[in-house]
Amino acid sequence: MTWRSAGLLISLAVLPILAADPRGAFAVVQSSSVPDAVKTDAAGPLSESDARRLFFDYIHDRKNVVRNCLFVGGGRVERITARDGLTTARIRYTLQCVTEEISTPPLNRTLVEDFLYRQTDGLWTLLGRAYEVPPSLKGEGKAPVPSPEKPKEMSPLDRDRKALVEVIISWAGLNRRPAGIGESYPGASALGGNSPVLVSAENLGGISALEIPGRGALVLSPEALIQRAALAGKGAWIRFDTLDIGKDSARAEVSIVAPVLPAPAPGGKSTAALSRLAADFSREQNGWVLTRWQSLGAVAR
Repeated sequence: MTWRSAGLLISLAVLPILAADPRGAFAVVQSSSVPDAVKTDAAGPLSESDARRLFFDYIHDRKNVVRNCLFVGGGRVERITARDGLTTARIRYTLQCVTEEISTPPLNRTLVEDFLYRQTDGLWTLLGRAYEVPPSLKGEGKAPVPSPEKPKEMSPLDRDRKALVEVIISWAGLNRRPAGIGESYPGASALGGNSPVLVSAENLGGISALEIPGRGALVLSPEALIQRAALAGKGAWIRFDTLDIGKDSARAEVSIVAPVLPAPAPGGKSTAALSRLAADFSREQNGWVLTRWQSLGAVAR
């Protein structure tokens, strides 16, 4: 399968708050926390024309397109569905991407992505790509809910998972070495250093957000990670192959993973581990402490 003919299915969340332009048009300013808004003609179901207009405002902002890529056409709304107060529009469009190698011609890549919309007091808003939107942002808005509930508390097991994962992510992504550890995390250079650390949701239970001051972390599904890296032509993330937690001890096997590019033939391995390690932890009074670690052989998966 080549990028020239591939269709990608990526979940996008869009919460556009639109502001009326004096000339009668609508403008969108994308924000990671407080979106701008534009008022639609009337309250009611999301129309195809409104979905397209908000999409064009979103996609023409270069911040919302992968580096080295440019929106070149499309924008056909294939399907609109509503559920739980949110509306999803599936949109097909085309990007032209220039690869790093000068000798390689630009590639047109057709994507099919789901954009999530919400209407609040007559305003349709667009959040961004669904797999990149934190749950807290998806829950924002003034739309009435039948029976407000308290945010679900994290279970003790998930609290332990989160604490253990953050030790590893801080070590790998920021070189914050655990007490007693003198070495850098094996293979950490593949994670880059200017963007949030990407983390696979595999084996993380109910963990959907991590707190990594200084860089941040983004928990995504394996499919979203592969599509994201394939579109950019590069990328790597952290995957917890196992995460076993006992009363006073825990063990994790962790890989730094990258996609196999170009995409393998059907049945082939879609990712390869650049490095793997096993880490043992002990529960102390102030939390989990890394007691020892060892490198493991990297494998494809």
